[in-house]
Amino acid sequence: MEQEKKYVAGWFIWIVVLIALATVIFTVTGAGTALFQKNVDTAVTRASNQYKTSTEQNLLDGQNQWLALDTKAAEYARDPANKEIVVGLRAQQKALLVRMRSEARRVGYKNIPEDVRNFLDAHPN
Repeated sequence: MEQEKKYVAGWFIWIVVLIALATVIFTVTGAGTALFQKNVDTAVTRASNQYKTSTEQNLLDGQNQWLALDTKAAEYARDPANKEIVVGLRAQQKALLVRMRSEARRVGYKNIPEDVRNFLDAHPN
């Protein structure tokens, strides 16, 4: 019985040593950080000034595109024969609003330019 306890304890010690060694190798080689790297990269990217600046520019571009589509729709709406074109332009406007809201959520609604925020508030889906 005493012999069996020593045998089990010996195996237990070897398993603990192997797990510790594997953990050290896993950490040193960077394999462990690769599992979490995507989430870290995403958070770091979203916090960067370049990301915020490009998102702000995308939102402003989306606002300008929406206004251009609105102008075209108003021009085509004068002629009832262009009803399908106007419907298509309005659908594009809705799609732009959805994309803009999605981008605004990614950076935080309070972090987008005030003009864009007011524009999105004024144009609900």
